[in-house]
Amino acid sequence: MFATLCFLSLSLVPLDSPSPSDPLFVVVGLDGKSVRGRIRGFGPKGDLRLVASDGTEFTRPIESVYKVGRADPTVVPIRPEGGVIVFPDGDILYRASVGKMTEAGIQLNSLAFGALTLPTDACLGMILNPPSDLDRWDSLIRRARTEPRIGEVAWLSNGDRQSGGLLGVEETVIAMQINGKRLNLDRPGVLAVGFDPTVVSYPRPKAAYWELCLTDGSRLGVTLPRIEQGQLVADTRFGVPIRVSQAEIFRLTAADEAIVWLSDREASRVQYKPYVGPVRPYARNQTVDGAMMRMGGQPFDRGIGTQSQTLLAYRLNPGDRRFQASVGVDDRGGALGSVKFRVWLDRTAVVTSELMAAGDPPLQIDVELGDAKVLILETDFGARGNVRDIADWADARLIRELGTGPTE
Repeated sequence: MFATLCFLSLSLVPLDSPSPSDPLFVVVGLDGKSVRGRIRGFGPKGDLRLVASDGTEFTRPIESVYKVGRADPTVVPIRPEGGVIVFPDGDILYRASVGKMTEAGIQLNSLAFGALTLPTDACLGMILNPPSDLDRWDSLIRRARTEPRIGEVAWLSNGDRQSGGLLGVEETVIAMQINGKRLNLDRPGVLAVGFDPTVVSYPRPKAAYWELCLTDGSRLGVTLPRIEQGQLVADTRFGVPIRVSQAEIFRLTAADEAIVWLSDREASRVQYKPYVGPVRPYARNQTVDGAMMRMGGQPFDRGIGTQSQTLLAYRLNPGDRRFQASVGVDDRGGALGSVKFRVWLDRTAVVTSELMAAGDPPLQIDVELGDAKVLILETDFGARGNVRDIADWADARLIRELGTGPTE
């Protein structure tokens, strides 16, 4: 049965009420409705419990929750300096000081989680000396995630690329085996190391899990989240338990069969009509020019990047019940970027935005799909044709009724 919002006010006095200094969160349900408060905990039956500012306690069935996010709009993840660990499926860990790599795994110290030893086969790559330029940083992370390679690769600060087998990571050198010989690379000159993707093991949990995003932009898939002594405790997809302060949490997003990211579906039809210049095809989980999606400084891990004019048509499946997204002009659009957004169900426009510019708050879209057969997303021209019209359909997702057929 399709999950519905169900907040129950309790009259019981909580035994472990959150501190007034704990951050406020907004809990968003699968039906788009929300409530805010401080997290008291995850109950024994999986209920999420909140305490509102007036002391009223609410519980929420965990299966009806889509997202738990920070209520303070001034809290925006900004990637800091430091090492980075890149995992499959978009997971990433910032502020990670990488120590040595041994047979036991990768030793590191995370500012959020403390000392950790990661299994080597869980990682796609590690960035040891990230560049200061944001575009180069994004490019380096994309390399670690997507660049084809056999074996391991070391990307050097002088632009060179060494391929072979990774023997070890020490305090001062990166040891590789190349053409049967050991080569010691000076560690300060190595920007990043990419692991052999064919041996990476990062299984998805069999049960529903959560994607934990921190205020530094880190994102990890976790299971069994619970509150212990005011901290969030959970198990990671790579098998290492973590504990983190609530102040570090930016959002928790449910990952289960009721939520289908539109970036995981193929568009059944695509139509482009550029105003001036060449067509830039739509992009999945990034902007049309290949950067991480950001609106108002806030990064978005998933979504569809477009330029005007673009129409994307998606065939709807039995069980698709709602379409939700946060739309707007990406920060990269700058002062010149402006677009309009429309959502069509079959031949009817059900959402038409005002003219939107970079810096405008994202428009929250929540549409009931009813009996519609096709969902069409239109990115239309703004005030200056397609000049800097870098548009984001961030967190674009379909909410499904379970047990009604395939999701593709």
